[in-house]
Amino acid sequence: MDQDLINAIRIVVKEEITEQLIPIKEQLKDLAPMKEQLKELEPMKEQLKELPSIKEQLTHMQHQLDRMEYSQTHDVLSLLTMIDTKLEQTATKEDIAYLARRIGEHDLELDRLKRIK
Repeated sequence: MDQDLINAIRIVVKEEITEQLIPIKEQLKDLAPMKEQLKELEPMKEQLKELPSIKEQLTHMQHQLDRMEYSQTHDVLSLLTMIDTKLEQTATKEDIAYLARRIGEHDLELDRLKRIK
């Protein structure tokens, strides 16, 4: 009798497990398209592996651009300073006219002194 009871329990448990497995099998069937989609995403996985190197290259390029921008700003300031210095050193038309007048006065004075002698 014990054997009959054990067999009956086995049958009941087997039926319950089977009933529980049917929805799981259905869910697994629903997962099959997902598996295909995952296979399609495999090349993207390789591309994602390259992402850190691309990010590093972009960071390097950004540093180069920052250095270039700093250099350009520094170059512009240096150029403006040089132009300002040259303008200060260069005589303006008014300066030239003033000096020409003074030279003219000195020349007249020298001529006058030569005549007196």
